[in-house]
Amino acid sequence: MLSELNFMADKKGRSVFKAPSVADLIIRLEQTNPSCTMNLPICLDMKQKIDINKMERAVNRVIAENDVLRAIALIKDIKNNQHLLNGNFNSENTEYDGCKVRFLKEFHYELPVRIVSGADDEEKYQNALALLNQDLKTRIDITNSIPVRTWLYQLDENHFWLACAVHHYICDPLTLSMYLKAVLSYYFDENSSQIFGTGSSFMDYLGETEDLYANDEGKKIEAFWLKEYQDFEPLKLKKQQIVDRSDMPAGIAFDKANIERIAKENNTNIFNVIMMIYHIVYTKLYHFKDSSIAFAVNGRKEKRYNTTMGLFIQVVNSRLQFEENQTLKEAYKALHHNVVIAFTNSSAYMKYKSPFIISYQVSTQIGTDQMPFEIVRADTSYLSAPGIAFALMETNHEISGSNVADFQYFSGKDVKKVVECCMETQQQLITSDKSRKISDLFTVSADDSGIIEI
Repeated sequence: MLSELNFMADKKGRSVFKAPSVADLIIRLEQTNPSCTMNLPICLDMKQKIDINKMERAVNRVIAENDVLRAIALIKDIKNNQHLLNGNFNSENTEYDGCKVRFLKEFHYELPVRIVSGADDEEKYQNALALLNQDLKTRIDITNSIPVRTWLYQLDENHFWLACAVHHYICDPLTLSMYLKAVLSYYFDENSSQIFGTGSSFMDYLGETEDLYANDEGKKIEAFWLKEYQDFEPLKLKKQQIVDRSDMPAGIAFDKANIERIAKENNTNIFNVIMMIYHIVYTKLYHFKDSSIAFAVNGRKEKRYNTTMGLFIQVVNSRLQFEENQTLKEAYKALHHNVVIAFTNSSAYMKYKSPFIISYQVSTQIGTDQMPFEIVRADTSYLSAPGIAFALMETNHEISGSNVADFQYFSGKDVKKVVECCMETQQQLITSDKSRKISDLFTVSADDSGIIEI
């Protein structure tokens, strides 16, 4: 049994901390949807013999050095709140008082090894993939155990897969990459110096975040967002009668070369062009000239948190109101100003104010482009989002990513409609002069039946 003596406390004597709003959201997504599991995964085909004991030591060293990997959640039961969105992206949930978290002083992880059978290499591959996907879909009991899982899959004596999953309520995608890098580094060099967790701890971050919202700076941020969205008309969504995943596009890809050209011509950056596409798509699909796109940013703003694992995602909401005679160049300028101001007021406690959520990362910042092992593509359909989320990755040659949706409110066809509209809008921007009126792009509107509740 766990007691208070098992948990760490900060300098102020606190051992329980309020989790960021994204953590609350992820907890509710998982608890209100039986088909949803919020485990962020990665799997490497290492094609070599693995010393199991040595790998277990590496895993436990990383867990010992990073407090977030010893997190335990405190969650009250969610009652009378079966519908996460309640049809309204601007609603406040008064039924649920949030997730809190505390950190074990120590924990030993026993590394499971799955022995994979099969008549030949192809059958072993398929059987290993089936075992992997089954493991990834299994929920972690985050109220009684740590939020990280690591597995080895042995296809033969000299062929192993290494898979990791971190629960998203307390870990962001960058943490997953950091965790994997540290495990591999310590496995191949047990005498390696500490890699991550060398600055401040995640517990420090949560404590400072709580303190922020008790002072004038936090109140100023809160006041900014209340003013920014005080007259915004949120979407009201229809609850799906039947979960329909048919026609769900697995991914989305943008033309990076042309996106770069558009950015240069309009004195902006690649990210803002992507954001402009989604703002225009919002306007086309929902017939609003007042659009809102949410995006997630890395909250490791201070240098001392650069090596800290944890959920540092902060929510930024970009509200853009198109003007009738506004040129594309003027719209980009307005969006650029909007994003800078919004990012400056990003917050660990901010909530999403849009059905479209963009997670944008550059591969060189995460380090997955430098991994020497082949990545096994696992099924991630068990993940969910508060709307439709687009996890985009910018590499040297492309901008692409995966799509995740809350199928309580969206169908696969709805997501397909958004993706197709993104491609249509991208082509319009590629062929448009910067002096063209932005209102010209809205002359053809997509059918919105099944999305908006009128």
